[in-house]
Amino acid sequence: MKGERKLYTDTNVWISLFKEESSAKWGPVTYYAARMFEKVVESSDIILLSDLVLLEMGKKYPYLLPMAREFIGSSGLAVRRVKPDAPVFGRAAELNRELKAKLGRGIGVNDCAHFLLAKRSGAELFVSEENIHKEVGEIMGIMVIRPEEY
Repeated sequence: MKGERKLYTDTNVWISLFKEESSAKWGPVTYYAARMFEKVVESSDIILLSDLVLLEMGKKYPYLLPMAREFIGSSGLAVRRVKPDAPVFGRAAELNRELKAKLGRGIGVNDCAHFLLAKRSGAELFVSEENIHKEVGEIMGIMVIRPEEY
């Protein structure tokens, strides 16, 4: 139904929106991220924005935070904040160990926390630029797509 889909976006998607990026492997990722957010507005879907995303973005690219806040306020996006808590990070460390055993490599505690927050929030889609996330999505029962696939 229109406006009922919840999308959890990882930090790299937000960074790609504001930091001009393109690569031979992924193509024009800034364009893909911008187009994805336009489609989210058009469809009235809901973006789940975790405080963890803001923390990671602010740590790596602090100059992007004001741009993100302005974009959220002026874009027409329906955004719901998702707040991580201590149990999520404890479970994320455990999940990362499980993924290492199952897949031969983990994705890191923060990425595991993103998946757990998405699952807990009832996200239908997890939007990421990382291929391994598709495998994790299958394990977690969350469809994972890249921005250009939305």
